[in-house]
Amino acid sequence: MRGCDVALLGLIEVGLACSGRANSNTLPPELQVLGAPSQTLDVKFPLSSPPYAVNVQPGGTLQASDTVDAPEADVGPLSKHGSNLFVFMMVDPDINTTHPTYVGLHTMVANLTPYNENGAASHSSHPFTTVATYIAPEPPAGEFHDYTLLAFHQPPHFSIPAKYASYVATTPTSPLNRINFPLQQFIADTNLGPVVAANWFKEGSA
Repeated sequence: MRGCDVALLGLIEVGLACSGRANSNTLPPELQVLGAPSQTLDVKFPLSSPPYAVNVQPGGTLQASDTVDAPEADVGPLSKHGSNLFVFMMVDPDINTTHPTYVGLHTMVANLTPYNENGAASHSSHPFTTVATYIAPEPPAGEFHDYTLLAFHQPPHFSIPAKYASYVATTPTSPLNRINFPLQQFIADTNLGPVVAANWFKEGSA
């Protein structure tokens, strides 16, 4: 997390944020079952006009105009903790309130690496791979949904099992095929391990 916003986080949470530790705001209640990640994931959405990007603050509210383009995750602060390759996802846990870990999958990126001082990927032999192309949020009218951003250390030989192919595909039926993605089972089947860092925001209309 960049900075310490007392009004947003409260004094106790500010102390955690400044120490580089995550707080309870890094995951919405629907995904607390995934455990407490050790860091807040820095994520921004690029904009076509000033200020040219909007940063995600845990639990903050974004507008539809903020999330048109795919989110960009900064995994640089995470690389010191192990692998320099990461898997990044954006999911909607409110898509199925009966099964909290059955989510809507908005995007998935593999082979995500930190960037060096010149803005180039630090592992050019592993260009990032968009596994599931980005689908912007479209919560139903009158509803607010929680959108969660997750980063995992990428295990060796990471691949998408065949049974998940329909979930990550972009087809004429998308985003319907992205609904009810079994997130917890996917994490287990691909050996992603615990969430390393996370963030989330709300979007919708009253």
